[in-house]
Amino acid sequence: MGALVFVLLFLLDIFSAIGWWSLGFSSVLTAVSVLAWVLVAIKNLPLGVSLLLVELIVGSFGRLTEFTFGSTEISLRLGLFIAAFGLMLYQIASDRQHIIFRHSWRWWFAGALAVLVWAAAWSYYNWNSLNDLFLDANGYLYILLLPLFLQAFEQAGQEKILHYARVVFIPAIIWLSVRTIVLLYLFTHFSAEALVPVYQWYRDSGLGEITPAGGGFFRVFSQSHIYASLASVIGFAWLWRYLGQNSKIPLLHPMIFFTLTSLITLIASLSRSLWLGAAAAWFLIPLLALPGKKLISLTKYLLISIILIASAAGMVLAVARVNWPVKSLGSASAQVFANRFGTEPAGQARLALLKPLAEAIKHNFILGRGFG
Repeated sequence: MGALVFVLLFLLDIFSAIGWWSLGFSSVLTAVSVLAWVLVAIKNLPLGVSLLLVELIVGSFGRLTEFTFGSTEISLRLGLFIAAFGLMLYQIASDRQHIIFRHSWRWWFAGALAVLVWAAAWSYYNWNSLNDLFLDANGYLYILLLPLFLQAFEQAGQEKILHYARVVFIPAIIWLSVRTIVLLYLFTHFSAEALVPVYQWYRDSGLGEITPAGGGFFRVFSQSHIYASLASVIGFAWLWRYLGQNSKIPLLHPMIFFTLTSLITLIASLSRSLWLGAAAAWFLIPLLALPGKKLISLTKYLLISIILIASAAGMVLAVARVNWPVKSLGSASAQVFANRFGTEPAGQARLALLKPLAEAIKHNFILGRGFG
């Protein structure tokens, strides 16, 4: 199933690019994708929920495809959310033994729902625009699907849920890496003018941004790269879990490949925020579990971590500099990584925002201003 998920993600990106040229094709693809998800979820809810997570991982802003009707645009993610929310409401209405009536988490769900309603009402009271309100609030809407996720977990059981997580999460992370590396290769080997349609598709579909980073290197960034950061933490946690054991390490080569793949994506993103967050987690893993491990395990962990990170960085540079089948346009070097740790205009601009942000928080310290 993992290979099938990978192929479907590849086709989704291809069809997304075609849909960027043809709104009609994009609309049909969105409708078919949502309908297909509904059929899968009705037959196998755990798999359907897993596919929702796959779209979250690879879709960035969720606009890989859009259904357009007049001036109304419904993105693939919004379409999937509406379908999932409708399915959840139908299940709740038709089954008085639904998990939402039995599970202790129902009070947490009710609390989260109350916070969302309060934030929206308070935003409206403070005259925040409805457009800004929605753009801010929609990032929290998946909380409303918690009963659907709990129902799927109950139906499948822990082992099957972990199985679905593996067969969809790993291919999604690998595809995220493949997409990033392919784009990095294209922009470091072909003129930007020739790749304008590729750039516009990547940007307009909400996948991310591609910008020059100097020395013929390009930064290929996506909001989805945060999941590569999470994947690298999972990989390093697995590494620490089995270090120092005398028994054979399970899934050694697949997990090393998975960790290396996520590191390649993370490094190619040139995102200091993601680097900092991932590095903090990598170092916390042994610190939190150190009492149960020997010092030699810590040494091995650090050594293997350095080797994996250096290998990933080397592979990213190799992709940018390889002269096959055409010559690279620049002479990218490790200096591009070093520059990310320096103070540059983008970093200075973010620091400059801290003061007005602190002022805004000070004036609305208790209740805030709601969404938007």
